[in-house]
Amino acid sequence: MKKAIIYFSLLAGALLTMTACKKYLDVRPEDKILKDEAFTKESGFMTQLNGVYLNMSSYDMYGGKMHMLIPDVLGQLYNATGGSPYNNMSRYTYTDDKTKGYFADYWSNAYSSIANLNLILDNIDKAKNVFTNNNYNLVKGEALALRTFLHFDLMRLFGPIYATTDSATMSIPYYSYRSPMARPYVKGNDLMDSLQRDISLAASLLANDPVLKYGPGGDSSSNFTSYRKYRLNYYAVKALQARMYLYRLDKVNALAAVQDVLNAPAAYFPFNTIGSVPSDPALTKDCLFQLENYKLEDTYNKLFATTLFENNILMPRGDALTSIFNQNADLRISPFRWNLPSDGSRTEKVFYKYSPVLNNLGNTNVRIPIMRVAECYLIAAEAAPDRPTQLQYLNKLKAARGADLIVSTNDFTGEITKEYRREFYGEGQMFYYYKRINAANIQDGLAAPGTMISMTKAKYVVPLPDAERQIHLPNP
Repeated sequence: MKKAIIYFSLLAGALLTMTACKKYLDVRPEDKILKDEAFTKESGFMTQLNGVYLNMSSYDMYGGKMHMLIPDVLGQLYNATGGSPYNNMSRYTYTDDKTKGYFADYWSNAYSSIANLNLILDNIDKAKNVFTNNNYNLVKGEALALRTFLHFDLMRLFGPIYATTDSATMSIPYYSYRSPMARPYVKGNDLMDSLQRDISLAASLLANDPVLKYGPGGDSSSNFTSYRKYRLNYYAVKALQARMYLYRLDKVNALAAVQDVLNAPAAYFPFNTIGSVPSDPALTKDCLFQLENYKLEDTYNKLFATTLFENNILMPRGDALTSIFNQNADLRISPFRWNLPSDGSRTEKVFYKYSPVLNNLGNTNVRIPIMRVAECYLIAAEAAPDRPTQLQYLNKLKAARGADLIVSTNDFTGEITKEYRREFYGEGQMFYYYKRINAANIQDGLAAPGTMISMTKAKYVVPLPDAERQIHLPNP
């Protein structure tokens, strides 16, 4: 990894969008932060943390490529035909320059954010006295949680298939502190040990998160303690912890962690009703953690707009969509999310989940779901100790979405897979789900329902960026 990735780097344009920030951080020519100015005040730590959230919401990260595009193309949710710029990616051909560029951009952005989080964590204990109220715990807890979140997603994409003996093979570098030098690769299971320690500490630091007392609106006494859904809050941390436990096949602890979310007051994270879908097609009411991107309309226009050329638009085959959503009462197939264009430009339904609709306040929606209660029910369903309890959790989600309930099944994994496909279009979870369970065959996004792709380690494990491989010798 290049040294420039390790040092502080916040774009001035991103900082200008933060209306609460009155004095911007100066940056030395060599991209090192002026620590004495940034970390002598509580506001300096908060500004640095806000910068990470802003970077995560950008198009190169979870505001586009790494949420709506890359993992979903790899997960075969779109019909990326031969003329599509995403066709090579959909065929798991990782050698062309365009595809390699997508992964390299994400790698550098993710590790840049990790470096900025480490600036916070390296300085926060020395400046504990500058914090008021519970803000020291909130800032440190969020920073640890975000660092864990980013490392874990890098692991899910570039790391080994964890459900096999490959879990003990080398994965990715783990940066627990700032370093001007590249850190060594660590084994997958060792990385997960470190990340689980980090997320446990984050949860303990967030034990008095305002979200627990006030709900997602938080404590309105300050900007920092309000709007907790836009931060990696306590409930989102417990959901992430459960996701990580399930990734390691530790179902007992996954179920225990997810209970904190499922036992939250019902009013905190309710599911959308059918009447709320027109103004909220992304179904954000049950979101535990969401990002905000005021350029989300640009992302929609790049990926999903009906004005795009036939090969450039991200949309599934019509028969695939019908196969996934065979019940019109399901909120997730609402015409406000999937529909034929009114101008007649398409003969199959297109994706309106991130379209620039107006919400009930008259503002264009800018919310990007990152973690939601729906996933927690799916985690609980997989982790439950017996079939009746598994079906109970699964049916709670299905009932909330308006889907038919299941009385019994001989293919529970198949039912979970169907629910992931229905729930997470445009949210970047499908490929990671397939890789986690090491699915041998998955539905081909370019072919009729029932046509499968045979998956291999070479398809599931995305190669490291060329620049990264050149730095680390020997390569893993």
